[in-house]
Parts: sequence; C-alpha cells; structure tokens
Amino acid sequence: MTRIRYTYADEAVRLPHLQCRAEQGDRTAMVELARALETGSGVVRDDSRAAALYEKAAQDRPTFTSIYSPPVRLGGAGQVMMIPNTDGGPGNAEAKHRLGHMLVEGRGIARDPERGRQLIAEAERQGFQS
Repeated sequence: MTRIRYTYADEAVRLPHLQCRAEQGDRTAMVELARALETGSGVVRDDSRAAALYEKAAQDRPTFTSIYSPPVRLGGAGQVMMIPNTDGGPGNAEAKHRLGHMLVEGRGIARDPERGRQLIAEAERQGFQS
C-alpha cells in the first residue's frame, strides 16, 4: 500500500488534519500527532494522550478478518470468507519505540520497564533506528 506524504503550507491546518486522519485509524497520523503532543509542538504538551496514541498505533493487527456466511439453501454448507484488512500487519515501529521509552520512564503512562524494553526490541526487529 502506498502512503501519501502530506505537506502543510499552513501550520494551522496540520493538527486538525492529523487529528482527523488519526481518528480514521491512520497509524502514521497517530504517530505524528503523538509526537506533537509529546514535544508540545503546536499544541499543549500532553504525555498521557501521546502515550495513548502511540499505544493504538503500535498495536499489531490481523492481516485478514474471517467472516462466516451461513448456507444459502436448506441443507447447504456455510463458508468462511477471509477478507483482507487494509491496515493489517505489524504495528508502527516508531510508535513501539517511543511508547517503549515512555513506559521505561513512566512518562504519561504507568511505569513498566520490562514491557517498554520489549517494545523497543520489537521496533528494532522491525527495522526502526532511533
């Protein structure tokens, strides 16, 4: 899937646009908005909201959803259909890395160094380099 790279001529448009895309499930927008919230770039700094967005973007999602279709006629057999998920696959590596550090530090989220280190390692396995 090809990702669209957005550029913003007007900074005032950037954050509402990111918010809209994030609400629609765009992981890249979630990470970009979380980074802005974490650093206070153009918004009031909010580590807990940033952590929640990183958490959502970092989640691994199934590549297919199975849907059961009942039999069409009496005595017939039903079937299971596998429907591809356009946003399926491993979670965003940068989100895992940033959330991992927040967990290690206990910043914006309950401190959990072990889970934090696991997420950082997962991000590195996915090829993320800080």
